[in-house]
Amino acid sequence: MKKQLTINTCQPTNSRGFTLIELIIYIGIVSIILVSVSYLVLEVLSSQSKSYAYLETEQNFRFVQELITTDIKKADDFFVPDDQTLTLYSGTDVINYHFDPLKKITRQKNSEPIFDINTDEVEVQGSFSDYSFLGRSRQVRVNLTINNKNTSGLSDFSALKTAAFAVEIRRRR
Repeated sequence: MKKQLTINTCQPTNSRGFTLIELIIYIGIVSIILVSVSYLVLEVLSSQSKSYAYLETEQNFRFVQELITTDIKKADDFFVPDDQTLTLYSGTDVINYHFDPLKKITRQKNSEPIFDINTDEVEVQGSFSDYSFLGRSRQVRVNLTINNKNTSGLSDFSALKTAAFAVEIRRRR
């Protein structure tokens, strides 16, 4: 019988670990996945902030517009002493609207306390004017601008809503 000569090498026949190349490739793939997920999370958070600014501005605009419109339609008459103030007369009630220098719009009914209509998250500017036509119709023109305060200073988080509208009182001359 012949004897076979076997040579033992340093490599085990059943290798269970990673080679250095496999480890580097694995770390690279995991790093790419983690960076991608991180950017995705940051983008989602940024989108939520943008949406919040837009929705806050839109909600304030709709509320202010609806309140002013409803009060004007119910009024019997109105008076615009200056472009920042509107006085509505409805029966025995007197309602005053005012755009104040602090970029808020205030409302006061009779002798009740004055309160801000808009939230602290936005700035409101605007004006009132008598838009009546030859004494036939009594209309108030309202110019309204609502801007999100955007304390971060980033342009992505700013939201602005501007409109001009006229509302006719129901009681006509």
